[in-house]
Amino acid sequence: MENPQEGENKQNQESWSSSAHTEKVITPLNDFHSNMPNNSPPENLPASQPTPAAPPNPASIYPTPVAPGGNFGQPPQQVNAISANPAEQHQINPLTLILQWLTYAFWGWTVVVLSILTSSVFSRLISGDNIATFNYYIISAAVVLLPISFVCDYFYSKQEPEKKSGAAMVVMIIHAVIFALFGIGALIFAVFSFVTLFTSPGTHGPIISALLSSLIITCFYSATFLRTLNPQFVTWIPKAYRIMMLVIIGIFIILGFTKPTFHQVTNNPVSSRKPSYTNPYSTPITTNSSENKFDSNGRLLPSVVGGTQCDISTLNDNSSFAQVEVTGNADCTIAETVIADSSGKNGGNYTSNGYSCDATKQGAGTQWSSYWNDNFYSYNCTKGTDQIAFNWQSQAQSNSTSATGVGQFYR
Repeated sequence: MENPQEGENKQNQESWSSSAHTEKVITPLNDFHSNMPNNSPPENLPASQPTPAAPPNPASIYPTPVAPGGNFGQPPQQVNAISANPAEQHQINPLTLILQWLTYAFWGWTVVVLSILTSSVFSRLISGDNIATFNYYIISAAVVLLPISFVCDYFYSKQEPEKKSGAAMVVMIIHAVIFALFGIGALIFAVFSFVTLFTSPGTHGPIISALLSSLIITCFYSATFLRTLNPQFVTWIPKAYRIMMLVIIGIFIILGFTKPTFHQVTNNPVSSRKPSYTNPYSTPITTNSSENKFDSNGRLLPSVVGGTQCDISTLNDNSSFAQVEVTGNADCTIAETVIADSSGKNGGNYTSNGYSCDATKQGAGTQWSSYWNDNFYSYNCTKGTDQIAFNWQSQAQSNSTSATGVGQFYR
């Protein structure tokens, strides 16, 4: 029979063993939960019962994965529409747009004036043409336009967007197309002049002048085209263009005032030269002037009325001529041959015996108008430094003059 005291001791020993085992199990759990935030056991639980374990928070155990460029654990942020479109970030100020238009327009007019001035300077330099009065008007226009264009470009370049869009893009395209067309037109004219140089007989001074002028004008418009586009990868174009235009226009203004020329002007006294041709029907009348008369361009002018140096017979088409003047190695024999070839030209330009003859239409108010009853033409025939000058009129216009006998006695 079991001893009651031993049974009680055995029961207490089992209770103690069970308690110890439970305590061993609960203690690690309590240590785990003690490290967890906000996991204190509820106050209403009995002290003898173990604190129930709360489920662990995954966010505190496993870190939220992060991908390059953003967090997967966060919702995507809304992208600002303005920052997503760089072209819209730069808002064009209306004043900037106006300044852009003025810059392109003033440069365009400046290049037009510079092109005319270039043609004038080369025409004087190579051909000896005289358009001094016209040059002064062109120079005045260049003096006005250059500072305006320079100032507009200077201020616009400080506000010019790197990449144009919207209205600024439209303004740029319009002017770029215009400059490109003018440049191509100048290049085409240069090609025409080059072909004419090898296919046209006679003197080539005007053709060479036109060729060089066209090539230089093409360069002007090419540079203006690049300034209008202003590529992003070439940042020095606006400043270089301003300096280039300032220097070039300054040079051509100086040339326009000084009027240099390769064309040699010769003044031969009339008294030192006797005509080699004598008309059997009349005696040549010499002028009272001691020198030939030249225009400001170095071109020999016809003699004064009654002062012809050579009295030459009638032309084949019965047209009239008078006031013959020669200079250099030209004489009346050569003049007769050259003037005879004016027959049938009706006041047009022509070449004869190496002389290039250019006609200028005349009317009332000239020093020869008292001799001619209607419109007539003043011819200047040039071969190097040798020149022949005379006035010519068609048969229909000269009939009334011939009837008065003026042409017979006062050539």
